[in-house]
Amino acid sequence: YIAGAIRQEHGINEGTLAILCNALARIGFNDENSWQCLTLLIIDSCRGPTLRTQNAALISNAYAKLARNDSSLLAHLALELTLVPTSAFVGPPGARDLSNLLNSYARLRYR
Repeated sequence: YIAGAIRQEHGINEGTLAILCNALARIGFNDENSWQCLTLLIIDSCRGPTLRTQNAALISNAYAKLARNDSSLLAHLALELTLVPTSAFVGPPGARDLSNLLNSYARLRYR
């Protein structure tokens, strides 16, 4: 409920969340409470089949950079990505996103 209210009130979408996660990971910001809130927002906002593969890759890479092995987030993204059309992974941009996703999950040893 809170995540939905924040998203509606402030216009937060999956792209904004992806950029925010990436920026926080780059500066090494790893506050537990902040990331728990972000995780809720991401789970609420990132839904297939409209989920952009680049956003999913940025988010998972940010978690991997900070070694945040959040199984609920990773499982959510993995499930939602199964709803994304396979054509989203075709061509150089799609292949790069797929490579980044797989690398992130491997770095976190997600199973």
